[in-house]
Amino acid sequence: MDDDGDDALVQAVQSGELDVVTAALRGKKANACTFRDAAGCSLLHWAAANNRVAIAQELLDHHAETDVAGGLRGESPLMWAVRGKHYYHMLGLLLSRGRADLAFKSAEGIDALHLAVRLGHVNTVLYLLDKGADPNTLDALGQTPVHWLLKNRTGKQLARPLRLLLRFGASVTYSDPVTQNTALHICVLVPDIDYRSAMLIHQVGTSSPQIVARTPYVKSSPPTPSLDRPTWPPSSPKTPRGSPRGTSPPAAPIAK
Repeated sequence: MDDDGDDALVQAVQSGELDVVTAALRGKKANACTFRDAAGCSLLHWAAANNRVAIAQELLDHHAETDVAGGLRGESPLMWAVRGKHYYHMLGLLLSRGRADLAFKSAEGIDALHLAVRLGHVNTVLYLLDKGADPNTLDALGQTPVHWLLKNRTGKQLARPLRLLLRFGASVTYSDPVTQNTALHICVLVPDIDYRSAMLIHQVGTSSPQIVARTPYVKSSPPTPSLDRPTWPPSSPKTPRGSPRGTSPPAAPIAK
């Protein structure tokens, strides 16, 4: 197909014109497996983005690929469906019929679960976890979804997905490769600590204390004064109990 024909086919997918798409595929005017628009997106990308389940089914019947990068972020059709928030039928179709890879990473180094967590789509987070998404998946910076949440979200936006991740086995003892901090370390280092989330993480399992010999408690406490530096003013000797203030203690009797 020429460029005008490609644009028309993409528009047909976006608007849900199943008959037009079916005629193009069955008439060999378009190949569902190799079709790409100017941005490198497949027809399945556009079907997923617009929740066109019937068209996506037709494309998969014609062997459309599910694990292909498209768009500026290099995301898969599954990730475009995640952006739709409530596209559960589309997600199920791509995962079951299309066997989409939950571990597929975009050009930004995140997968579908990381994307759902960052968008705040809690129900989608639950759906992906139930379908087998790894709760300890790492992004390009070596952060788990739990680490990213603790650094970037507060209140309900933190608590709801955090509980889900922990319920499905997210680690609280993993330390990221850059700072060597675990989840509990991050809790005490963020400006506004979320105490409920910190207690929840502590209940699941305390962080490893063997991180540069500094536990989360030590990191949250003020530094102790050095023993090598004299304090000023010097502390005065303590007066024994029973002695009135301002008087010297009675002298010991001289042995005869």
